[in-house]
Amino acid sequence: MSYPVHAGQSDKRLQMLAVVVADGVQTALKTDLVVADIQSLVVQRVGAADVTVTVDSDDSNPDDAHNDGNVYNRGGGEYLVSVPDAAVATGAVSARLYGTWADGGDSGTLVGDTHPLVNYAWQDAITTILNRIGAFTGTGVNTILGFFKAIMFSDAAEPSDAGDTFAASLEEVRAAVSGVASGSTTTISLGVDGMRWWITTDEAGESVIASGVTGETGNAVALLINGNTYYMWARKTGYNDIIAQEFIAIAD
Repeated sequence: MSYPVHAGQSDKRLQMLAVVVADGVQTALKTDLVVADIQSLVVQRVGAADVTVTVDSDDSNPDDAHNDGNVYNRGGGEYLVSVPDAAVATGAVSARLYGTWADGGDSGTLVGDTHPLVNYAWQDAITTILNRIGAFTGTGVNTILGFFKAIMFSDAAEPSDAGDTFAASLEEVRAAVSGVASGSTTTISLGVDGMRWWITTDEAGESVIASGVTGETGNAVALLINGNTYYMWARKTGYNDIIAQEFIAIAD
C-alpha cells in the first residue's frame, strides 16, 4: 500500500513487490528475494532525475538501523528498501522503485509503489490528530462510535476508557438527550397557529434549547427535563410577544 513520504528528509524506506515473470507474463510474487538476487534497482523520481540504489544487505527486522541499499522482507512478496536521501529529495512529485532480479532459472521485475513526496510531516500530523481525539483503546465499545452509542442509548454498554467518573456524568447526558431519565416530551399551549417560539434555560434568552412554529393546535412541543425551570419566548405579527415567561416543565 502506497504512503506519502516527507520530501527532503533522511533515512526513508520505499516499498516494492518482487514479481516472477515467465515468457513475458507475470505469474506470481517472489517471497524469498534477497539482495544477491537483485540485478538492478532504481528510484524513479517524477519531475526530477532518477536515483540508482546500490543494494547492500538484507535487514532482519523492520526497525533495523537505516543503511542505504538494505532490503527488508515484509512477507508475501513485499519488501522495504532503505533508499539514499537523494531518492526522496525535494524537487520531485513522487518516487517509485523499479528494477530486475534473477535467482537460478527464475527472474522477474521489481515493481514499487508510487510514493507521493509531500512537504509536511504527515506522520506527525496523524499523531497530532489522534492525540486531540483522545486515547481510545479502539476495541469493543472503547471507540468514538462506542462513546456516541453510550450517550444516545440508555441500554448501551459504558466505555471504560473514560475512567471511573464517566458513569455519573453519562446519566446526566442521557437525560438531557433523551429526556427519559427525568422527563420527556412537554407540550405548551400558546393558542395561536403559526407562532414562532423558542425556549431558553436562562431569563436573558441566551441559551436556546428548543424552537419551532406552532401548528393548527397552537401548541409548542419540546423535549425537556421534567421539573426543570425554562423560559418561553414567542412572536407573531398581530399578537403580543411572549418574553421570558417562566415555566416548569411537566412531562406529557
